[in-house]
Amino acid sequence: MILPPPCLTVGTVHAGENALPAALSALSSATGLIHVFGYEGGNVNVSCHYGEGYEGYEKYLCKNDCSDSDVLVTTGQTTKGRYSIYDDKKALKSTVTISDLRALDSGKYWCGVTRTGKDIYNEPPFFYLQLLLPLPWY
Repeated sequence: MILPPPCLTVGTVHAGENALPAALSALSSATGLIHVFGYEGGNVNVSCHYGEGYEGYEKYLCKNDCSDSDVLVTTGQTTKGRYSIYDDKKALKSTVTISDLRALDSGKYWCGVTRTGKDIYNEPPFFYLQLLLPLPWY
């Protein structure tokens, strides 16, 4: 039995000492996809909400097609390189952080819940991270 998938909300995008409010850092398109924006060298935090009954399952962040080699971090390891994940079981959400953003970080990401059988993903099913070039200061 597949339970209803969790949903996705967006937190705050941090760029060095500055933080952009979520309203400025994330846009939801007509199809419901979430677009997250960040700057090279900054950090991005994304909260992925899930339903009751998933508290005891491992959560993870993956990129692209989400095969085993695409998994970036899990709640079993909490931090892996520039990626971290924290599972707040009381709030029914896991928060993922990508630090020291680089151009190669742009792309499609999934928040997932590991289950026996078929894993479930957040709804909308993924979010896009796009890095912005800083404006030159004159």
